[in-house]
Amino acid sequence: MTRKVRIETAGVQTWAGRDEAGEIIEEKEETITTAEGTWSVQNGRDFLLYDEETQDGTVRTMIKLSPEKMEVIRSGAVRSRLELEPGRICETWYNLPAGRLALKIHTTGLEAVRENGCLRMVRAEYRLIWGDGMEVSCRLEVRVLSEA
Repeated sequence: MTRKVRIETAGVQTWAGRDEAGEIIEEKEETITTAEGTWSVQNGRDFLLYDEETQDGTVRTMIKLSPEKMEVIRSGAVRSRLELEPGRICETWYNLPAGRLALKIHTTGLEAVRENGCLRMVRAEYRLIWGDGMEVSCRLEVRVLSEA
């Protein structure tokens, strides 16, 4: 069964550090995107598939959700693969037009909400770590809003 749906993704990235004077600073960036896509269930796993236009070009996103983890696979103008599994640190590459960045992903939480057997929302909380201990705290919420 495949249904056409409207998908909203909301991401929050929070950086904390010190400025030149040694003062603690925190910066937060929030992004929200909405796209038409599809939702399907195969072998007990949910699949969301959608395209979005970015400043670098079209990016196709596939989200695979099982009870223990979520995978976010992006292809096209930006290529990446996030494996979000609570309590586990995964390694990946993030391929951008400007180059390739090695990342570690430490997932601290994953929650799915269903209504009448349909996936309605997935929330993941994780830390992206790169270089010599640089890190950013992230929260990703994917909402299946309605049938398209």
